[in-house]
Amino acid sequence: AGGASFAPEVRRNINLTYHDMAPGYVLELLALPLEETSARALGLRALRSLLWTKDVTQQLEQRGAFMEQANELLTSQEQVS
Repeated sequence: AGGASFAPEVRRNINLTYHDMAPGYVLELLALPLEETSARALGLRALRSLLWTKDVTQQLEQRGAFMEQANELLTSQEQVS
């Protein structure tokens, strides 16, 4: 009987962990050297995903500070693409 609620609880914990860790992971990827094109592209896709999420629980609490950090790491081409 208790197992029925296990999966939703695990999914919730995974989502919360993702929410907490994703911004740092994005910044790490964007901080890589420009030669690391595939990793930086992954970081850019993850950044867009974070910024455009429709799930209210995953909205960044400190969006302004996060975007300031991200913009410092992005090239001008990445910022406009």
